[in-house]
Amino acid sequence: MRRYTKTFCLFWSVSVSAEMEYRANFVLSCLTTLLTLGGALFTVGLLFQNGHTPGGYSWPAALTGLGCTRCLTVCSSRCCRPTARR
Repeated sequence: MRRYTKTFCLFWSVSVSAEMEYRANFVLSCLTTLLTLGGALFTVGLLFQNGHTPGGYSWPAALTGLGCTRCLTVCSSRCCRPTARR
């Protein structure tokens, strides 16, 4: 497990250094991520308006699913893709 953690940290550090080469790209990337998250929260909020529970899910369950999905998406795009291009 330690080897995988070390490898993940190495990928993460290379990804961050690649993103920080151009600060404007880094700022725009962060802004895009925040806007995407805001849009996802707005969409889930629309689905749960007026006490409606789509699929029988509660509001906290939907937010948990959304959070897990966003975390995995961001981790894979920030950690794996920038280093895979090299």
